[in-house]
Amino acid sequence: MRVCKLTSQGYVAAEFTSIDPLNTPLHIACLTHYPTRFILDHLLKSDTDLAVATENSSGELPIHYAVMDKKSVDPDIFEALIEKFPESVNHKNIDDSLPIHVAC
Repeated sequence: MRVCKLTSQGYVAAEFTSIDPLNTPLHIACLTHYPTRFILDHLLKSDTDLAVATENSSGELPIHYAVMDKKSVDPDIFEALIEKFPESVNHKNIDDSLPIHVAC
């Protein structure tokens, strides 16, 4: 799993032992269910490569990871991801699952 560190200037990727080499730092922030909107705001604001629209090897976008938490999804994070890439709600992974399917 990639580990991210937060500095006063924002996010810095630290260690990159990965469960999926195509995961972006945004995937990891969503996967680890960081509740801090600052992390996603920073990642999204500096998202010049459109990580929000980048698939990993399972065809999953960061939004798929964000909704995997069975306890709850941070609505601010969910909303921020949809605002940045609205098409993500209709994006199927390699199992033909939409983010809503992954959430259930």
